[in-house]
Amino acid sequence: MVEIYKTRSDPDPGDRMRKREERKRRRLKALAAGTVAVLVIAAAGFLAWRFLPGSWQPVKDFTGRLRNTVLTAVKGRAPAFRFLTVEKNGENLQVARDGSLEITYRDEFVVLAVETDTLWQRGVTVDVEGAGEENDLRRLLKGVDIVDRFLSAENGAGAPKPGIHVLYGEREIAFVPFEVNVTAQDWLRQARKTEDTRKQIRFLARAAEMQKGDVNVRKALASLYVKAGMTEKAAREYEKVLASSPGDTAALEALSKLYLKEGRYEEVLPLYREIIGQNPKDAGAYANIAYAYEKLGQWGRAAANYRASLELNRDSGEIRYRLARVLEKTGSDKEALALYESVHKDMPENPAVLNALADGYLKAGKYREAIPLYRDVIAREPRNGAAYANIGLAYGGIGEWNREVANYRKALSLNEKDTVVLMNLALAYEKRKHYDEAAAEYERILTIKPGDGDALGRLADVSLAAKNYGKAAASYEALLSGAPGDAALHVKAGTAYRALKNDGKAAEHFDLALKNGWKDPGLYRDLAALYDGLGKKKKALEICERYAAVKPAPEAYTLWAEYSMRYREYSGAIKAYERMIALEPKRGELYAGLGLAYSAKGDLDRAIENYRKALRYDREDDVTHLNLAAAYEKKGRYEEALKAYTMAYQLNPGSAEAARKIPEMKIRILKQKYGKKG
Repeated sequence: MVEIYKTRSDPDPGDRMRKREERKRRRLKALAAGTVAVLVIAAAGFLAWRFLPGSWQPVKDFTGRLRNTVLTAVKGRAPAFRFLTVEKNGENLQVARDGSLEITYRDEFVVLAVETDTLWQRGVTVDVEGAGEENDLRRLLKGVDIVDRFLSAENGAGAPKPGIHVLYGEREIAFVPFEVNVTAQDWLRQARKTEDTRKQIRFLARAAEMQKGDVNVRKALASLYVKAGMTEKAAREYEKVLASSPGDTAALEALSKLYLKEGRYEEVLPLYREIIGQNPKDAGAYANIAYAYEKLGQWGRAAANYRASLELNRDSGEIRYRLARVLEKTGSDKEALALYESVHKDMPENPAVLNALADGYLKAGKYREAIPLYRDVIAREPRNGAAYANIGLAYGGIGEWNREVANYRKALSLNEKDTVVLMNLALAYEKRKHYDEAAAEYERILTIKPGDGDALGRLADVSLAAKNYGKAAASYEALLSGAPGDAALHVKAGTAYRALKNDGKAAEHFDLALKNGWKDPGLYRDLAALYDGLGKKKKALEICERYAAVKPAPEAYTLWAEYSMRYREYSGAIKAYERMIALEPKRGELYAGLGLAYSAKGDLDRAIENYRKALRYDREDDVTHLNLAAAYEKKGRYEEALKAYTMAYQLNPGSAEAARKIPEMKIRILKQKYGKKG
């Protein structure tokens, strides 16, 4: 209560007299009180000196308190605080000025009394921080309220420091702080009080730190981390739970879900094995471990576990769908398709199943079954470019080329940069021999994906087919820059250059094709012919010998012998014929060829020897008889030559050479016979 005095310009004289009398009485009372206090102090000092010898300090303290009491009473000075008397949990305690009161959430306490230097403790009150009353003396107080206010202050709510304020009137003469003993239960209680997930996490983290072995606290904290999207921290908490309690089912299940979500498929496998070990009838666990194997590309194990899950839950369309998806990876397309059909019967509206079944029919070549399903997909999802592309493939499969192309075009209108659809469209044009249109689409792909090997290869091939040899050659060169050892590309490049009449580049590529393993014997012939046309006889013979070395067979030796004879490299021809004879010793024409080679080399004796061998296997060969006759003639053996020419003529009366040589040989025989005599 504050009194407000008003001043007046002309005060009442009687009033002034009354005030002087009042002040006089106050001075007398103060004087009397002081006198009494002095007497009491003197008496107390005497008694202490008389009856407590050697204990002057207590006397000094006592007299000091008396002095403070007098000063408080006379001058209104604040009294000195001595101690609090507190009953806590049924036990009385004294808390001195420099002490503190320990509080836990379980405590209940009452401030029973305050000891100060004032008489009868008049005007002294206590205020427990946050209790809400003007005077908390002799009020029952609960530790849980104190702890909660303390934790609230610690977490930023701005609550004052907890403790007991000792007041004299409105002046604070002492403050006794609380020593708050916070437990894990306090943090748990704080977590339950708030709906703020991040605060809950903070409180439970403190609780978990204080109670490291409490798996329930850690599981609660982990679930909050999951709720907040902090999956790595959640996983660590569940890992700690399992470290102390390995068989905790809830933690196993929660951690396995987190590992799956984070893509930690190798780590999730032992968790699901443990879960299945605990509950062998857990269909979900089999399905999830199958999913992990699927993500690891272990299709066989994935399929086995999906089957195990299906055994426990035969009605699950989702598991049948997943199993079918994995079976496709293992090449079991027929079984996968049957599963897709069964799932579609149970889930006809499911778009994923609809797509999968349509794709299965497409893959199996059941184009007519696939088409209505893709139409259904398109009706539900008009902007599904993949559906348009796939129905295009299906139409192509049944020969409806116009619809095939139209659907590819529709797919491209939704995504003009879809290179897969562009490739299919180009292939459709190519199949119909629309090479220019196909080339245009391949070039679009290369604009989107420069250097795309498939598109560049197809562009090169259609250019070659369209007789656009310049573009074909350039495209093959571009491909070879990335694959210089590709023999097939060298053959194609050589073919393009040959069509451009650039025999030098053609020969270069054909040669590289052979060096990189191309086996077609026709290429050896072509390359030999190119070198022959270029006047590179040595290179032509080298190709023939390489051919014979790579493929020691009659056709290779024949080519070698042919070019050797043409270039008068008779030694090479002889080697080629001898190797052929070694392979086929009863072929008369081989001996005949060897005879020609020896004859051309000037070795007539060996020529005659091999002609005779040739006739041993083929007596009807008029040409060999003719060649044998010529050899005899060169040797001057005219009678034998005449016989051979005669035999050649008999076998082939149309032989002008034989007809001409027969009379000539008769004349030479006569000359030889009579010329010697003459």
